Amino acid sequence: MTHAARGLDSDGALLLDIVINGHMLQLPTHSDINIKDYTEEYIQTGPGQLYALSTRMFIIDKESLPYSWNHTISYDLTKGKMPFLVEMLHATAISALYHPLEEVLEYSIQASITKGGFKKVYG
Repeated sequence: MTHAARGLDSDGALLLDIVINGHMLQLPTHSDINIKDYTEEYIQTGPGQLYALSTRMFIIDKESLPYSWNHTISYDLTKGKMPFLVEMLHATAISALYHPLEEVLEYSIQASITKGGFKKVYG
């Protein structure tokens, strides 16, 4: 999966293109897609590099499909570091619309970022 940010639109919304290489779930033409709100933890792992992880849920035609998401983000290190070593992204008001002929999933999301904290892991 490759993300390419195109900057902000006139309302300040981030424009982002996502290209997926591989296999995706085949959706019926008129699917009801519901993506639940979620949080995602971002950890500064080095200059110009972040690691992120979350657990999410989406529902297609009343069928719940949980999934996990982790990724590494590389950015121009001249932009500096995050204000905190760990930050939490809060994603809300998520909507999705699938266009089967174009094989495009269009979605919108509202997001905010707050200071995060380390979770204790017990083995």
